[in-house]
Parts: sequence; structure tokens; C-alpha cells
Amino acid sequence: MNEYPAKHPGKVHPAALLAQFLGSVFVPGEKRELAIAVSGGVDSMVLLDAARVLQEYDGRLVGECWVFHVDHGLRANSPEDAAFVARAAQDASLPCELLPVAIDRDGPGSLEEKARVARYQALFLAMKKHGLKHLLTAQHQDDLAETVMLQHLRGSDLLGLGGMPAKRFIVQNEICQVHRPFLKIPSSQLKSYAKKNQLSWREDHSNDELKHRRNLIRNVILPMLPSLADGSQTERLTDMAKRVKSVNQTIVKMAIAVEQTLPIQRRRNSTSKKRAFPIDAITPLPAEVSFHLIARQLDALGASGHALTPNLFAKIITVEGASEVIELKRNLHAKTYEEDGQLWLSLELGLSDADANSGAASYPLPLAPGDRIEIPSLGTLEVKLLEEANHSHGENEQGIPLHSVVGNLVLRLPLKGERMCPFGLKGKKLISDILQEARIEKEERWSRPLVADDEGVLWIPLVRGSERCRIVRPRGPFLHLRIVQPD
Repeated sequence: MNEYPAKHPGKVHPAALLAQFLGSVFVPGEKRELAIAVSGGVDSMVLLDAARVLQEYDGRLVGECWVFHVDHGLRANSPEDAAFVARAAQDASLPCELLPVAIDRDGPGSLEEKARVARYQALFLAMKKHGLKHLLTAQHQDDLAETVMLQHLRGSDLLGLGGMPAKRFIVQNEICQVHRPFLKIPSSQLKSYAKKNQLSWREDHSNDELKHRRNLIRNVILPMLPSLADGSQTERLTDMAKRVKSVNQTIVKMAIAVEQTLPIQRRRNSTSKKRAFPIDAITPLPAEVSFHLIARQLDALGASGHALTPNLFAKIITVEGASEVIELKRNLHAKTYEEDGQLWLSLELGLSDADANSGAASYPLPLAPGDRIEIPSLGTLEVKLLEEANHSHGENEQGIPLHSVVGNLVLRLPLKGERMCPFGLKGKKLISDILQEARIEKEERWSRPLVADDEGVLWIPLVRGSERCRIVRPRGPFLHLRIVQPD
């Protein structure tokens, strides 16, 4: 077996780096449950080997670690890649699941993007199946440099030029975290480790095809840069990304501060969502702040701020009259209208107002960070994701440790005979009895929405939370739910 040193000559040992990274993700004593995505390429095989080394050194360092391999079915030898990864996982004594996906080669959109979307959907479904919330991938420093260059060629904003983060939250019906522990390691170092330790890997020759822009950057542009300037351009690009990310974080904080002052109108039901605000309130702001503020509203809609390109932003910010309609992507539009003498910008996802209002809103409604949902007679439910806990619970708010959420987080109506263990108690009580004790009128009890996941009720707004919401440590991430009542 490979030894587990803190370092080997002049370089950080991948297993040591992985152990350090996992130590920042999990607190001491916390059960470690995670998955690693392994394509069979050299980078992911080093990640798999690092997990194996930690597992053999001390199983508690990795805990329950699954290996997931996505078979896109795009190459004739992809079944061989899958079999290779399965054998490697077996040799490492790690459980493995192969995830075949079907991709429409002929439909609209780039094949590369469709493969990426299908890959992460398959990975998230597998994580949900096994109750995992942490996914590790093997992107490295060269991948980060390629992403920065690619985003620059696409005319990206500062967010894109900051490259890929070492950790990010993904919301797809439920929340998980994607981690990239190797972002500070150059590709050459990973390959050197693989050769030194006689690791085997699969070569994907489609990475050599220059018809894909990323491959052109990887194989032609980045290798050519050292001849044009002194020093490692990969390191310079990643260093620039780090500085840009710092600037970007300041801009995001400014956007959030402005957002707090905006009179944002919100509507959400089972078929459509809308967020609107006076456009005159953001046009005097620096363009970067306005861009992020609009992108945040798109994120809150569940449409992803990435739908906002610099060109589309320019069209939005320069509108002069009402009744303008700008298509951002399918089923996502920016519209303008006049109200009380002001020009408003409405970002709308889903059906038109007429179609959405043709039927009553129905439950359950999925909940995600950034949501603000109007609940008749109660107020507005706000959902935020925090890194540190503030209050565990209160009359109108509830904190929920992210690891306590099982499956889908939704707003739904109570079920007959449903029970919950109230906060501070040991036994379970009927939801109907809890509502009765809170003096909720009998005719209102079954129409009063509550927050629940696949395991049961977590919070009855303005009434009581579940014992499962107890916060025993201040480190996050946490969901913070709050009911904002009208004045």
C-alpha cells in the first residue's frame, strides 16, 4: 500500500491534501458520508487512490465513501471505462455504482453541455438514493485555468472569471455540496503521482478533438502561452481568478445590501414564479452590482443566474418603456411594466400570468435557498442558507441543520394521523393535537401549510419546530426559515 506521509519531496501528497480538505468539511466526530465521481481518467484515479490510502490508513478519515461512474454512452469503449472503474473501486474496497445515462445527440444545444447536465443529474440521483450530501470531483489547477480562459472568450462577467469554486452548493430538489480538493494541484503533479505509484487509467481520446473549444484551450492555447511570456501562465490565470473572486465577493455583498432595500414583488405557485422590482432603483448602480442583483433574482426563481449573459443584461438595463419582453431562455423572460408612475422589471419563470392564475395554487411546493413564498394569512416564508447558525428557533423562525434534511424539502399541508416530535420533547405528538394546543381553529388546521422533508414534519410555521431541527454545533451549513408578517 502507499504510505500516508504529510508530504513527499516538495509536493503535497494527494491523500494528505484530501484528509485536510475533509477535515474542513466535517467536524470532529461527525459521521463522514460522501461520494467521489470517477471517470477513469488519471485525475479521478488519483482521487480514488487518495481515498483508498486514507481508508487503509484510518477508515474514519473517509468514512462511508461511494464511487460513482457515469457512462454517457457516447463512445464505443465507454463500457470498458465503466468496467475499469468498477474493478478499481473493488480493489480499493470501496462500494461502486455505475450510472448509465442517455443523451440526445441530435437535439438542440451542445453535446458537451448536455453530457454535463446528464452527468450531474445522474450523480445527484445516486446521492439521494444513498443518503449522501457531499460529492468530490477531481478538477485541478489546469481545469481552473481552462475555465477562466473559456469564460473570458465567452465574454463572461466577473463571476465567471473567478473560475470554479472549491466548494459549491447545488440545489436539485434537495441540497448537496460539490467539493474540488485538487484545485491547487497542477495536472502534471497528479500525473507524476500516478506514474510514481504505478496507477492505471483510461485515456479519453475525444479530449484531443479540437472542435471543442475547451480542448482547443487545453491542447493549443495554454501550452503556447509560455512562449509568449515568462512564467507559468496556468498559475497566473489561477492567481488572477483568486483575485477576481475576492473582488466579486465584495460586489455580491453590495448587491445583497441593495437587494434588502428593494420593494420586490414575489409570486409563486405550482406552475410559475415571478420577481419584480423598480428598474430605476438599479440603473444608477455600477453595472457589476446591477448584474449580480438581477442574477440573484434569477437564482431565487430557480432559473440560475448563469442565464444572464452580458449581452442580455445590456438589453435589460437599457429598456426605456413598458411592455418590453426579453427572452433569456426557454420559459424565462424579463418583462417591463408601469405601476404607480414607475417602470418595473419583472423576471418570470414558467407560464404566463393568465395561465398560472387559471387554477389554484397547489401543494407541495419545493423549497430552496433564496425562496420567498407568500402564505395566505401567515405572511412571507423566507428560506436562506447560512454557514453559521444564528438562532435555533423562535416564534417566527426556525434553523435546520442541512444534514438533518432527508430527501426533498417542501411546503405542504398536514396529513391525517401525522405525528412530529416537538422541539424539547422526547415523544411524538399528532400534528392535529399540536395545532389544537396552539389554538388554531379546527377548520384551519388541515389548510395550514408546514415545512417537511421525506422523513416527516420539520416545522409548523408560527407554532413549533421538530426536535430534528436541534442545532448542536454552530458550524454550518444551515437552512434558516423565517415568516415575515405584514405590518
